[in-house]
Amino acid sequence: MPNGLPSSPAYLIKLVLGLVIVLMLFSALAWLVRRFGLGGFTNSSTGELNVLESLSLGSRERLIIVQVGKEKLLLGITAGQISKLHTLETIQKNKTEFKDHLKQQQAQS
Repeated sequence: MPNGLPSSPAYLIKLVLGLVIVLMLFSALAWLVRRFGLGGFTNSSTGELNVLESLSLGSRERLIIVQVGKEKLLLGITAGQISKLHTLETIQKNKTEFKDHLKQQQAQS
């Protein structure tokens, strides 16, 4: 059999080796795009709009919490629409309040 026929072992080895090299190059290119943020597919949180949390409710439904400036919104997303469900209040934790509460609990014991 000649060496260049599709059924020869040398041809099959070259074919598999070529496919492996192409897949490695494709994987390396995908990693570079993701690593350096090329292509505009990255989530940038430097602006005024940030997605804080996301919860999948089904195949096409989700709940997300979005921060716009200082305001947080709970949004419901379906295949056909996006609805504002609630405006969340920002909770500011006060460390001295907890400290005072702890002292009160220790005094009652």
